[in-house]
Amino acid sequence: MSQSKTPLLANHSFSRGPANVVISELDMLALRTLNQIGGKVSTPADLGNALDGNLDASRKSLLGGRHLRRLESVGFVKALERPTGGYQITVTGRAAVSSEN
Repeated sequence: MSQSKTPLLANHSFSRGPANVVISELDMLALRTLNQIGGKVSTPADLGNALDGNLDASRKSLLGGRHLRRLESVGFVKALERPTGGYQITVTGRAAVSSEN
């Protein structure tokens, strides 16, 4: 009898497919806005301010963070490493913006 090299994992199946993330029109608006303001923000609140300047600081941060997380999950935005930090639009994100026009 031959044994599997990973007997603990032999009876489990793991999905290798893409996550079911749907990008909404509001997410695409956030991506277009990010592209228009230079493609990079230091904090989620910066994107939130660009989307709706009438909100208070915490709501700007929540709004920007929500869109950045969703856009990052599909590869349109990437988080930058410290010390600069922030978020930057990727080549894929720029292509998505230009294909929409």
